[in-house]
Amino acid sequence: MDQKALERRINVPNEIREQGAAAVANYLEELEKGATRLNEARILILGNKGAGKTSIARKLIDPDADMPTDKESTAGVDTMLWKLEHENINVRIWDFAGHTVTHAVHQFFLSERCLYIIVYDGRTEERNRLEYWLNHMKNYGGDSKAIILVNRRDQHSVEIPINFLKEQYPIAGVYTFSIEDDKTELEGFRNDVADYINNNPSWENQEIPTNYYHVKDELENFFAKGEEGKSREHITRDEFNKIAVKYGVENKEELLKDLHFLGVSLWYKDMEEFDTLVLNPEWISQGVYKIINWVNEDKEHSLTLHDFETVFKEDKKCYPKEQHKFLFKLMKHYELAYEAESGELIIPHLLEEDRPDELPDFPVGESLMLRYRAEQPLPPNTISRFIVRHNQEIKKEDKDYVVWRLGVVLEDGKGSIALVREEDRIISVSVKGKDKTNYISKFRETLNDVFNSYKSEKPELQYRIERFGEMPGELEAEEPIWLADSKVFNLCQREKPYYDDIADQNIPMAGVINIYNIKAENVISGGAGNMLIQPTFYFRDCNISLQGNLNELAQLLTNGGKEEEAEELANAASALERVEKSERREEVKKKGAANSLKRILDALNNKESKLHKTVKGIKNGIGIAQDIAKGYNDTAQWLGLPQVPKPFLR
Repeated sequence: MDQKALERRINVPNEIREQGAAAVANYLEELEKGATRLNEARILILGNKGAGKTSIARKLIDPDADMPTDKESTAGVDTMLWKLEHENINVRIWDFAGHTVTHAVHQFFLSERCLYIIVYDGRTEERNRLEYWLNHMKNYGGDSKAIILVNRRDQHSVEIPINFLKEQYPIAGVYTFSIEDDKTELEGFRNDVADYINNNPSWENQEIPTNYYHVKDELENFFAKGEEGKSREHITRDEFNKIAVKYGVENKEELLKDLHFLGVSLWYKDMEEFDTLVLNPEWISQGVYKIINWVNEDKEHSLTLHDFETVFKEDKKCYPKEQHKFLFKLMKHYELAYEAESGELIIPHLLEEDRPDELPDFPVGESLMLRYRAEQPLPPNTISRFIVRHNQEIKKEDKDYVVWRLGVVLEDGKGSIALVREEDRIISVSVKGKDKTNYISKFRETLNDVFNSYKSEKPELQYRIERFGEMPGELEAEEPIWLADSKVFNLCQREKPYYDDIADQNIPMAGVINIYNIKAENVISGGAGNMLIQPTFYFRDCNISLQGNLNELAQLLTNGGKEEEAEELANAASALERVEKSERREEVKKKGAANSLKRILDALNNKESKLHKTVKGIKNGIGIAQDIAKGYNDTAQWLGLPQVPKPFLR
């Protein structure tokens, strides 16, 4: 491999890498046909309302720009273009609103490969607000660097424990000056920011396929000039296809995905019915902000599709009625809201903050309890995303649903009930009922998935452990045992008990493993030292689960008279059984059990295959098929084989 090819492989954007090996291979293949330097960078400006974000955004572009008036406070997000002429780089500046209610929306526009500027008003803000914004950046920006700008309003000196903060966050520099008055310091700041962008390898070495670049340019021209001089915020898929064909792009689906993940244009695969390719990401961000701000100002937590006409009454041209359904569904897509039976769009983040007067009791002997304990503030939308995903299970008492901003009571319809709530950097889950093990496992899977979507360190997952014998109620209330999942799992693997010195008893872990259904794949422990503890992959556990899922689906197919398809699944289960006790990767690979399973999953992912159509029509078939895909991917990762997408996901 020559040096240039190696550099291209190393510099594939993380947004493309996260789509998998096939996406990376396609991207590199297109680069081989011709490559062009992207010449674009992004600056994202964060901070509290009134800190000076809009001021520095304007003065980066033009140091002589007027200061914004009080009435010009950013309502959502403003984007500006700063051209570094001598380097031919376009710097896109995103100025985000500081209002607390809009913070949950930031997640969709914060990303890696950005420079973050956090504007800190030392006169009006406490240090924990600075750490709040640094955490906000870290959750979505990964290792992107931050510059802290202390906007000095008077001669009062502001002390920042910079060495301590640098241990916790990727800070590139700290500046203290008055944005309005200190012209010399402002010019030095502008030069330093420009130098950082010019010399940052994330942008300096960033190439995209030449045909992609031409498509990007034409899309931007559509937005800037449109047809007949009319600017376009969005176009149809057919219009996009014509542009792609014009520049010789063969794989239009891959191009759509790549441009989406690079933030050039936004296309939502699960919303194809709206035939909308968004050219201007600000059109989405402003639309979502307008919806949330309108609901918040109305002192409510919900709105209907009909309300969108009122929300956008001053912006009918930009947000015409025919796009309201698209925005309605976009709120659900981004897990900002869920649709109630009444057709209302409920925004959990705007629900009442206080919990209901009465909540269910969860006695220790009858319940299972786990919690996620974070060292840093939790992302502001974590519990809201959980509520959105489980909205159909929210318990109803009389006419009201038991849900509030920081918690929810859920029921499974089979006698199990759960309380999930957020308090002081902890999300706790309590479950009771005859199916409590499966129910709490379901919630753990959701929360693990939510936390894995953030780029910062994971919280520590802990389980409530019950002591043996009759214990004083005060002891269990005041000295409960909470053990990290990795500790429980590792003790069990070593066949060692946990010694409780308070009650002077050894507590076996095997029972804890079983009742909480703890497996290698759901161990998430993070926390101390900002480290994520990666568990050992236990092939036997995963193998047995896969066999169970395959045999269950085979039985459903047999019951439906599909013996041929059922036999194929049963044979795959038998192949897995033959390697059930294997501990060596080479032995498992040699016997080909994973290969037969992959062929089944390829068929399940093929919409035209008989197996796909049959399983889709069987009750619970889709869920079992997706569990099989997850088990296969865990095994494939261990074996070093390619992974597959979950079937039936659009």
